[in-house]
Amino acid sequence: MSYNLYWDNGSGIVNIELCDSLVNQFTVTGLVGGTDYSFMIRAKNIYGYGEFSEVYLIEASDLPGKPIIPTVGLEQTNVVIVWQAPYSHYSAIDAYEIVFMRLDGSFIAINSTCDGS
Repeated sequence: MSYNLYWDNGSGIVNIELCDSLVNQFTVTGLVGGTDYSFMIRAKNIYGYGEFSEVYLIEASDLPGKPIIPTVGLEQTNVVIVWQAPYSHYSAIDAYEIVFMRLDGSFIAINSTCDGS
């Protein structure tokens, strides 16, 4: 007959009803980046509400943004690439992937010599 969705609005206590209707999708807007939110849901039939699901915890974050074009230079026989960190979308950036384009237009990642120094 319906689904009953609750959340914690970032407070840590899942006690706020978001909806009680016959939908299986709901969009929550206005979240604060970097904040953890908890959700749980239960179903209702002619006999009443069933038990709540386990609490689902999610952090309001996303993939990092696109970096601006890096500066590329030569130091003797070494290629030096310098870039600014892109917007992290509230989750720490823990790695970068540097890919080089070959003369034939294909791309290759050379991770063995990319040590961050």
